[in-house]
Amino acid sequence: PEKIPATIINRCQRFSFTRISTEGIKRRLNYILAEEGVSGTTGQHGEVTDYIARISKGEMRNAITMLETVIDAGSVDIATCVRVLGSYSYDDYINLTNYLLDGNLTGVSSVINFIYSSGVDMKLFTNTYLSFIMDVLKYCYSRNISNTKIPVNFENEIIKLVDFDNSANYYQYYMDNLLKLKNMIKGDDDPLTTIEIVFNQIGRLI
Repeated sequence: PEKIPATIINRCQRFSFTRISTEGIKRRLNYILAEEGVSGTTGQHGEVTDYIARISKGEMRNAITMLETVIDAGSVDIATCVRVLGSYSYDDYINLTNYLLDGNLTGVSSVINFIYSSGVDMKLFTNTYLSFIMDVLKYCYSRNISNTKIPVNFENEIIKLVDFDNSANYYQYYMDNLLKLKNMIKGDDDPLTTIEIVFNQIGRLI
C-alpha cells in the first residue's frame, strides 16, 4: 500500500496499544470457562488457559478464539488443546532431542521421516523445532516452564532434557545450527535431505 502523506498524518491522532499480559489473558479465559459452565476440573482448565495465554502473543481475541476451538472439540484438557490448535507434537520433539543427546542417528532419522510421512511441511518443522529448542534453552536458564510456550504437563520431560552439565551451552550450539539450517533450506526444493544431513552432523558432534 502507498504511504500516507505527511500532511494527512499530521492531522491524525495516533494510539499505541500494548499487548495484554499473560496473567490478564489467563484470568479472562478462566472467567469465560466459569461463566459458560464448561465441564472439567480446575486443574485441567488451568493448564489449558495457561498454555493458550502463553501462545496467544498478548492478543485477547486470538486467545478467546483458540479457547472456543478447544471447547468445541468436546474436552477442555491440555492434550485436546495441543491437538486441535494444530500445535506440533511435543512427544516427537522430545524423542528427537533425546536421540540427538544419545547420538542415536537411527532414532533421529526415524523421527524426522515419521514427521515427513505425516504430511508436515519440513520448512515449518524446522521453524517449530527451532522454537521448541529455544524454549528448552530458556528453561535451562530459568527452570520455570511459565517462561516458555511448552505445556506444563511436559515439564518432567523437559527437566530430563536439561539435566546434564553445560546443557545451556549444548542447546545454544544446537539453536545456532538450526538457525543456519533454516537459512539453508529457504529455496531448497528437497529440504528433507538437507535437514537429515544437518541433524546427523549435529548428532555426531554431541
